[in-house]
Parts: sequence; C-alpha cells; structure tokens
Amino acid sequence: RIFYFARIDVSDENANTRHVFEICRQFAKLGNAVTLFVPDLGHVRPLDGVTLVYVPVIIRKPAVTYFSFYIVLFFFFLFYYFKFKPDVVYTRHQQLEWLVTWLKKVFGFTYVVEVNGLAEIELKMNARPKWVISLTRCLEKILFRLPDEVITPTFGIRDYLCKNYGMDESRVFVVNNGANPEISRPLEKDQCRDRLNLKKQGKYLIFVGSFKKWHGLPQMIQIMPELIRRVPEIELLVVGEGEEKIFIQEQIKNSGLDGKVTLFGKKPFEEIPY
Repeated sequence: RIFYFARIDVSDENANTRHVFEICRQFAKLGNAVTLFVPDLGHVRPLDGVTLVYVPVIIRKPAVTYFSFYIVLFFFFLFYYFKFKPDVVYTRHQQLEWLVTWLKKVFGFTYVVEVNGLAEIELKMNARPKWVISLTRCLEKILFRLPDEVITPTFGIRDYLCKNYGMDESRVFVVNNGANPEISRPLEKDQCRDRLNLKKQGKYLIFVGSFKKWHGLPQMIQIMPELIRRVPEIELLVVGEGEEKIFIQEQIKNSGLDGKVTLFGKKPFEEIPY
C-alpha cells in the first residue's frame, strides 16, 4: 500500500496534476493500493485504482494555504495510517512535507521523495528575496535527512542534491520522466495536420509546456527571426500557458512575429499527441 502526498489543485488540469495522476495510475496498474492525499481546493473525477483523500485547507491565502494543508494532513495521516498501515509514503517534493513525514521515525514506514526541480535555483531565477531562498534551503536540509530513497528525473538534479545537501548517492535514483503510451503515441502526420488545419508541406517547431522561466521559450522566440531568414516557411506553434504568457505575447508583437508564432493556449491532455 502506497500513500502519496501531493500539494496540487486536482481541479486544475496542468502539468503537475497530470504528472501525479499518471504516476498514481501506474502504481495502481502494478497492483498497489494507492491513496492520494491532496488539498481540498476542488474535486476531480475518480481515478481508476486510486483513493483520493481531500484534506481541508483552513486558510486560503497566498503563502499560508499549503502550510495549513500540511498541518491538517498530519492528523489525517495518523487516522489513515492506523486504518491502513501503508508500506510506503511517496511524495512530490515540497519543503514543508517533513511536518508529516518525520513520523517515519516513529512508525518505520519507507519514505520516498520525488524531486523534479531545484527550488533554490528556481527562486533565484524568479529574483525572490535572499531570506526566502535561505529559509527554503534550511527547510530542505531538514527534509532531505529523512527519506530512505530519492527519485530525480536527471543526473544533474541528483548530482546537485548530493553535492549541496550531502545526500548519499546510493539513495538517489534517476528515473527519466516518461509518457503515457496509451495517449502519447505515433500518429499519421497528414491526419494530424488536417485535424489542426496546418499546411501539408509546412515546417513547424512545436513547444508544449507551462511557460516557466527555465523552459527557455523566450529564447526560442528570440532566435525565430534568424530561423525564418534561413527557412522562410518555418513557424512556431506554442501550446500551454503560464507565468511568462504576457511577456511572451509582448515579445512576439515587438519582434514582428505575428503569423509566424501562434499561441494555442491550454489544450486537453488527450489532444496533445496531435
């Protein structure tokens, strides 16, 4: 039995939510009983093989919403622990989860953390105050002392954790991000172009993501004039939304790339393969 803690809004169809759902589904397909604990910020249709537990959020304000989630989760976890006795607690890395996961010292369950990004680096890229970065680093030092195993999608993240947090490399496993082959599958190119009303002989670059600073979309748009000079028929198709959207819209306009860069906005996950 696996308990999964995820600080996500399940009613918001985004990359984080999809990632958590797909991992839970795969755990269930492997024959595990999966219980997913999430903040009660909105509900979603049932997931096959997964029990969803909506943890009340006492205060819904920036910077404290998720703190209150972990406070209440502590008591929910105790109730469900004695009811089901999980073998593993698996988490999508968040700095405050140790408020609950320190209980492994009492109950002896296996604790696994999945680290998909480096919070300290992301905060610096977003120009957050130094005290926020320092506090985050202190919280992560506490957190990273607890897990039995850590999962990362890249060797770069693994090496950073080992170097900066003194983690034992033998406890950190690199598992590349995957895809759901039932949805993300090869399709006939002309069929896809007809569905999307794209030119049969056109040349396209495609970006699908959530417009984070580290995704490099502004840099891609910046080099588009040079790419167009070399390949006049090339176009950039952008699927998704995020924090950089307004900046990217202005960048496209100021670069005179209207008609060469198209923003499609968010699309249902099932349509992405096309």
